[in-house]
Amino acid sequence: MYSLTYLEDYVEKLHQGLNHVNAADIHETRIAEELNIEVEYNAPFDASMDRTIFLASDCPKKIRLAFAHELAHVRWDTDEQWALSPSFKQYIEEKANHFSLYFCLPAYMIFEYDLQDPGVLYKLSEEFVVPVEVVRERMRKIWIRERELLNVRAL
Repeated sequence: MYSLTYLEDYVEKLHQGLNHVNAADIHETRIAEELNIEVEYNAPFDASMDRTIFLASDCPKKIRLAFAHELAHVRWDTDEQWALSPSFKQYIEEKANHFSLYFCLPAYMIFEYDLQDPGVLYKLSEEFVVPVEVVRERMRKIWIRERELLNVRAL
């Protein structure tokens, strides 16, 4: 049995608080509206400031990922990143990347799919509107987590 990480649990509660039941419920505009965040499209680059997310891409799969990344910054980080050390900036970026992976592909939703299906990566990519490489990375993290839990239980 899979056990959620703290971040997965946080993401699940966030999605469920927004009444997200399946992949079709995850939509940037609606999420931003519900969380009182503005979204500006066609920006020169992806960024966030105060309660505004700026998105540069015109590719829906890249938009979804960038939105989730910037959402992490809006929810957790300061706008004063210029004053932070390079290593702390790197930590903030890694944290936002991790959040975006879990936010775009919440465990409680993907476990509803047949993960043994040979085409599941492409199906999840299409239904969750993220690049297939992102699905592959998410599945890899789940697989690693499952193996870690099996090793702990074997002790």
